[in-house]
Amino acid sequence: MAQAKAADPLMRPMPCAAKVPKDQATAEVRQWLQSRWFAPNALKRVARPEGIQRRVPPFWDYDADTDSRYTGARGQHYWETEYYTETDNNGNSVQRSRQVQRIAWYPARRSIAPFHGVLVAASKAIAEAN
Repeated sequence: MAQAKAADPLMRPMPCAAKVPKDQATAEVRQWLQSRWFAPNALKRVARPEGIQRRVPPFWDYDADTDSRYTGARGQHYWETEYYTETDNNGNSVQRSRQVQRIAWYPARRSIAPFHGVLVAASKAIAEAN
């Protein structure tokens, strides 16, 4: 998934005029985030009780009317034991083993329909209120 990037120009956070109990705010933010597939992880942290503050961090909310398809290959890492023979200091043949990482490739294809609610941070940082 793509990482959220700060928008340019940056926006200041807006103070939140409404006073909502923290438990209610946490529940409402969690419920809202469940409907946002592409919400950045940083925004999901806001849904924790310690993340709820009395200000609204600025985010751009993007929608896209797209019908995209792609095909390619997906690599899956796995480990395999490899056996080999080497000669020790006394001239004896010794069988040894080691773990070797391999990649199994599989065909991959997907279709992406229109999406809504892609959130992108509009500020690099939020200053603490005085």
